[in-house]
Amino acid sequence: MGDVNKAIETDALQDNTGINISDKNEHYGELTGYYWVLNNFLNATKSEYIGFCQPYRFLDFNIDGKSLLPFRPIFIANFVKSFMKSTDENVLAQIQDFAVVLPQKTNVEKTVYDEWMKDVDKEDFDLALSVIREISPDYSTAIDEFIASDSMYLFGSFVMKTELMTEFLSWMFDIF
Repeated sequence: MGDVNKAIETDALQDNTGINISDKNEHYGELTGYYWVLNNFLNATKSEYIGFCQPYRFLDFNIDGKSLLPFRPIFIANFVKSFMKSTDENVLAQIQDFAVVLPQKTNVEKTVYDEWMKDVDKEDFDLALSVIREISPDYSTAIDEFIASDSMYLFGSFVMKTELMTEFLSWMFDIF
């Protein structure tokens, strides 16, 4: 993204223009792109939906109706084959009844909390949970249920109605 990959030539939106935290990409990853979208794009777009994906993972919008799950992660090797029919109109037709589109849930070996402890600093994670509980106390029960569960949504691939994306990203960066 942005500053980190400025040697890459692309027509894609970059997170190193306007109001940005692109120089923090090494520590925040895709959050630098989320921050850029929140501060530079959401107020200017007329799109009903906004979505994110990872460089090698996308959502399969099941245009052909062949998969059992409507929205599942798909890897780059299958991108061209799977997305030939993914026109704006076809995708919008698939998601028009949803406010949020997520990938297939992924099961973990123990709990979500244990899974996260493999990759993040426990003290930082616990602090983030504490801040969420302070800012949004109504989420405390949901947090407890989530971190004790054995499945979660992965891959940073999702689509939301633009107004919900604005609320979500604003809330998320209030936590940071």
